Amino acid sequence: NAGSTDILLDSGWRIDVYNGFNGELKGSWSFENSPYIAPGQMAVIGAKVVVGTLPDNVEAIEAPNGFIENDHESVAVYRYDGPSDTWVLVDALGWGQEVSMGPGEGSPAPADSSDPESSIGRCPDGADSDNNAIDFSVMQSTPGLPNICLGDLNPPIEGPGDGPGPGDGPGPGDGPDDPGGPDMPGNQPGGGLPIDP
Repeated sequence: NAGSTDILLDSGWRIDVYNGFNGELKGSWSFENSPYIAPGQMAVIGAKVVVGTLPDNVEAIEAPNGFIENDHESVAVYRYDGPSDTWVLVDALGWGQEVSMGPGEGSPAPADSSDPESSIGRCPDGADSDNNAIDFSVMQSTPGLPNICLGDLNPPIEGPGDGPGPGDGPGPGDGPDDPGGPDMPGNQPGGGLPIDP
């Protein structure tokens, strides 16, 4: 939680997973236990084998088995807005060697390594430039702990989203009508959601 107030993860939050090759929705999941995440506190959503090893101060949230495969996919986080009766995109991540067809911000992040000790993560924690290729790097997996940044290991992947910088030209993820646009909630300073699978 990069904000200054608690966040209640209730059924008003939703995570969607998309097939990155064709953009098809693979699954949708909402929170059941409604944990509060304090300012500065981390929450880790993952398989039982991951969340069972987290530090005590980290909120462990077990995801349905097989919900995310760590292959060429896209994940989007939504928050329900009662007054408008709509789901509003808060943050999105697409990753993989090819252009991701699901929601994302700018160009896709690099593909996850086959090494079980590695992952992709934001570098630095909470960074959100609205371009996944800039914000995410392959790094040592550190669920529930700060990310270990190793430098710029992931040059931007050219494709939809206009390349290396946010807002440099038209493309998916570059406006208020596209997932991840600069006017979407979660894309303001300090509003991004740290993700470290």
